[in-house]
Amino acid sequence: MVSSSLPDAGKKGIILMNRINLHIGTEEAEMERVITVTELRSKTRDIMEEAKYKGQRIIVETFGKPMAAIVGVEDYQKLVELEKQEDVGREKRLELLRQAAARNDMTEEEAVALAEEARQWAYEQQQAAVRSGDE
Repeated sequence: MVSSSLPDAGKKGIILMNRINLHIGTEEAEMERVITVTELRSKTRDIMEEAKYKGQRIIVETFGKPMAAIVGVEDYQKLVELEKQEDVGREKRLELLRQAAARNDMTEEEAVALAEEARQWAYEQQQAAVRSGDE
């Protein structure tokens, strides 16, 4: 808490420093931290607090392989929202495929196969462009 005996300039300086610290904390929170299951067992509460209060994203490894991630609730909620948006987008794309199939006397399966073929072709073109850029 800021003491009321500080002049206004001092109070503003403390507030500014708090904002700078919050900003720095946000940048640090973007980073991932990798821990072992053993470390998770021994420091569970500290790790949970890092995820909640610092926004830290923690990858838990077993024998050097990622097994799980610990994130704060805000990150989790963002992930759930993104998944919902993907589902809506997928449904819209399927509906467009159904409509295209109906207009072109194709079955839905034929339209999906054609779309997959186009996606694969675009991916191959992209990979070829990446390879030619590497040379």
